[in-house]
Amino acid sequence: METTQKTSDQGKTSGGSSEYGRAGSAVKEARKTEPDTGFVETAGKIADQAKSAVTQAYDEASKGLNRTYEQAKEYSREATEGLNRTYEQAKEYGRQKPVNAALIVFGAGVGVGLLCASAFRTRGGNRRFVRPVINALTEIAAEIF
Repeated sequence: METTQKTSDQGKTSGGSSEYGRAGSAVKEARKTEPDTGFVETAGKIADQAKSAVTQAYDEASKGLNRTYEQAKEYSREATEGLNRTYEQAKEYGRQKPVNAALIVFGAGVGVGLLCASAFRTRGGNRRFVRPVINALTEIAAEIF
C-alpha cells in the first residue's frame, strides 16, 4: 500500500496532477505545439460519432416506416376483402329477391334525391320531410341486410 502511494506521488509533477509525471507534461507540451493534429483527430471522432448517430436514427425511422407500411397494407387488404364479401352478398341478395332489391335501390335513390334537393333549398319545410324518410329508409335497409 505504501509503495503504491509513493509511486503515485513520484508520478506527480510540481505543476499538477499528471499520473505520468514528466512524460505526461511532455505529451501536454507536444499537444500544445501541434494543435492542428489534435483538433483534426477530435473533429474526426466527433464526425464519426455524429455519422453513427444519424445512421442509427435513419435505421430506426426506416424500420418504423416499414412497420407502418406493412400495417397499412394489411388493413387495406382486410378492408378490400370485407368490401368484396359485402358486394358478393348484395349481388346474391339481388339474385334471390330481385323485387326487394329494386325497392331498396328505388328508396335509396329517393333518399339521395331528397338530400340533394334539401341542400340546394334554403327553406326549412323540406327538413321536416327529409329526415323521417331518410331514417325510415335506413331502418329498412338495416333490417333487410
